[in-house]
Amino acid sequence: QPPAPQFLYKGRINLGNLQRAILEETVTHKTHFLEVGQEVAGFKVLDIAENRVLLSDVKTNKEIVVSVAEKKAP
Repeated sequence: QPPAPQFLYKGRINLGNLQRAILEETVTHKTHFLEVGQEVAGFKVLDIAENRVLLSDVKTNKEIVVSVAEKKAP
């Protein structure tokens, strides 16, 4: 069984009443723009906040929190 994907929370976009989280998979570096209820890599988005995203493993229902990524200094 492959390891659970790890994500970086890059930020949030507000489109009217819609919110989308920008999540990047750390292994593949794929970027996803996700709304609450959408799934990515076996995880469902439960909640989007300014500083974190709450995901749920669709198989085990285990919840994980992805905190906002630290900005690296130039």
